[in-house]
Amino acid sequence: GRYQIFHRLDASGRPVVSLASLKEPGTFEPERMAGTEFRGVALFTVLGRSGLLGRPLYQLTGFAFPFTPYAVILAQIFVALPFLVRSVEGALRAADRRYEEAASTLGARPAIVFRRITLPLIAPGIAAGAVLAWARALGEFGATITFAGNVPGTTRTMPLEVYLALETDPGSAL
Repeated sequence: GRYQIFHRLDASGRPVVSLASLKEPGTFEPERMAGTEFRGVALFTVLGRSGLLGRPLYQLTGFAFPFTPYAVILAQIFVALPFLVRSVEGALRAADRRYEEAASTLGARPAIVFRRITLPLIAPGIAAGAVLAWARALGEFGATITFAGNVPGTTRTMPLEVYLALETDPGSAL
């Protein structure tokens, strides 16, 4: 289906970890990276000054996200987070549940099972996802320029600087 919900249950059948991923073309699918500027438009729709959440936020506080350093951070997280989610999801699927079940039957509380069993089992997946997300955020262009703009000294990121250098002085960009 369109939505996939993945969760782990403890020995008593209660959910311990739940991840949901949206299975629409181009969203939450790292292998479909075209059109990140559309993600910037989505951020505007939700967090822009007249957006769904942005309007009440602006009316209450006078703060607007677009074209601020916070917009750069939000755009990069929004584009890069699927890489982390996918890696953690794969690590959770691959982790052997027998260790968790054994710890639960020996009387360990769910928080202890998660901290001492599950977390060490999925730590390589978390680390790999963090590296992938960081690398993707570092190279983010479309959503950043759409939602945060390209203000020198405020919202200009490395990929935007390289793009501008390619347009004005191609030799300096290389």
